[in-house]
Amino acid sequence: MFKKIPMIILASALAGVAVAAEEFSQLDSDQNGAISKSEATALPDLYNNWDLTDANADGLVDQAEFSKFEAMPAEPQESDESEESIE
Repeated sequence: MFKKIPMIILASALAGVAVAAEEFSQLDSDQNGAISKSEATALPDLYNNWDLTDANADGLVDQAEFSKFEAMPAEPQESDESEESIE
């Protein structure tokens, strides 16, 4: 039974990679192997973190850069409601 656990973990990891590759392919609308900043508008988190994601500052996000972006922890969303002060 314990031999199955690493296989399950590996299968889960590969499934995650497949999902990321599919998302990359969908964002790369011209299928040139990279996501441009205009293509990134389809994924607001990517667009909003463009300078951080485009590590080599070539104006494109390649598969490796996108994989690192996907692995980044999501930042907590700030509430639009202002907090009321308690006096």
